Amino acid sequence: MKNTTIAVAVLIAAAVLVWFWFSQKGTTPTEPGGETAQMEEEETGTPAAPTTQTPKPSASGSAPAPASAGSNNTGTTGYYQKVSIQGVTLTPIEVAEDSRCPSDAQCIQAGTIKVRTRIESATSTTDKYLELGKAVTVGTDDITLTQVTPAPKIGQAIGSNLYRFTYEVKKR
Repeated sequence: MKNTTIAVAVLIAAAVLVWFWFSQKGTTPTEPGGETAQMEEEETGTPAAPTTQTPKPSASGSAPAPASAGSNNTGTTGYYQKVSIQGVTLTPIEVAEDSRCPSDAQCIQAGTIKVRTRIESATSTTDKYLELGKAVTVGTDDITLTQVTPAPKIGQAIGSNLYRFTYEVKKR
């Protein structure tokens, strides 16, 4: 009986630790962008439904910076914030992958980041996964995710409210 009680206590402690680790990391395998969502997309070819969470203020209490238009064909925005460029409205709704090399590390490979982005034009609305530096064609527009900040650092998770995404839209 004593061994059974100890085993149950160890299992409960392990479950609490796993829960704590995932809550600190900012994602669980069943959230969009987690392993389950990625597997669902690979199996069905359909992206998982977007989350409806609003970015939370950072520990300092600051809210995400507002979207801003850069030059005529670029614009920068935050998570769940819209930016309009060349008549196209872009909203980043999920960081599906962030394997970029941390700024405080030396990596053999640079890695990449993939961001699910809602793309709205006068004629359609669609969600597409944009990979850093690779153009995606939607209608008559070539859309490129050109920059994502901040750069990752070893052992530090990036809160969704800290991300800034820069897009470029070119008419074909």
